[in-house]
Amino acid sequence: MAEANNAKASEAAGSATAPAAGSTPAARHEPVEVNSRALSIAVLAVVAILIAAAAVAYALVRHIGDSQPSWSDRATVSQLRRSFPEPLLEPAPAADIAAFKAEKQSLLNGYGWIDRGKGIVRIPIERAIELTANQGRSGER
Repeated sequence: MAEANNAKASEAAGSATAPAAGSTPAARHEPVEVNSRALSIAVLAVVAILIAAAAVAYALVRHIGDSQPSWSDRATVSQLRRSFPEPLLEPAPAADIAAFKAEKQSLLNGYGWIDRGKGIVRIPIERAIELTANQGRSGER
């Protein structure tokens, strides 16, 4: 009896392991049945989403259409061109840029008040560099 149990155990162990050399494994197939309930639910969900999206789009078009003026109220392109101002061009761009640069140079190289009430002044950039370098040498802050 012990031998019969051992034979059955070795057979069961042999079937659980890889097939012996020269033999082919048993063919397995995917199930043929389709889960029709899951498929129906998925199709209904897609249809419901499409209907909801169409309803939202229709509502938006109706809302936007109501807020827009009618075609008879809209201005034509020629009317818009007449009412739109011409662009403002610089008559002498070279002179304008020279004046701009001169103004900025005077701010960098001159003295002036920034806030007279608080006692804040503007000093020339070279003087500011000189003062900052001297503070660093003496260790003052």
